[in-house]
Amino acid sequence: MLVQERVSVERATEEAKKEKVQEIQELQNSLKSIQNIFEETNALLLKEHDSTQKAIQEAKEAKDEEILNLQNSLQAMQSKLDETNVFLVKERESAQKAINEVKAAKDQEVLNLQNSMQAMQNKIDETNALLVKERESARKAIEEASSVVKEIPVRVEDTQKIASLTSEVKNLKDLSVGNTTGR
Repeated sequence: MLVQERVSVERATEEAKKEKVQEIQELQNSLKSIQNIFEETNALLLKEHDSTQKAIQEAKEAKDEEILNLQNSLQAMQSKLDETNVFLVKERESAQKAINEVKAAKDQEVLNLQNSMQAMQNKIDETNALLVKERESARKAIEEASSVVKEIPVRVEDTQKIASLTSEVKNLKDLSVGNTTGR
């Protein structure tokens, strides 16, 4: 019995050993399979990492290029803005110069018109003074003539001259009144 037990234990041990060896081989195979999967996954991860790094680099380069293009566009726009500002400043100065010239010409014209009007007023005043003198002379002449009983025929020419001068004085007065109200 002991021998049987021993043989049975040895068989059991042998079987347990075989099972353990088989189990170890299965574990080793599983480990190799896992290592293969790990290596494949690691290789895929490396490829993915390289691909991602390449995509990041390409995106960065594209972004840098876009930034450069935007900066160039901005500089071009700034240059055009500066040119437009210079143009507008020149135009404004030119317009202001033209306005000043027109103002000066207008002021000169107003001054000339005022001088002409003053000269006309002076002529009117002189004419009025002459008319007053003429009336005084005529009145004195009438008074002297009335003291002399002798009648002197009045010349038609003198009457026409007086009527003409009276009409002219009236026109000049009208012009003078019109010009002084226009001021």
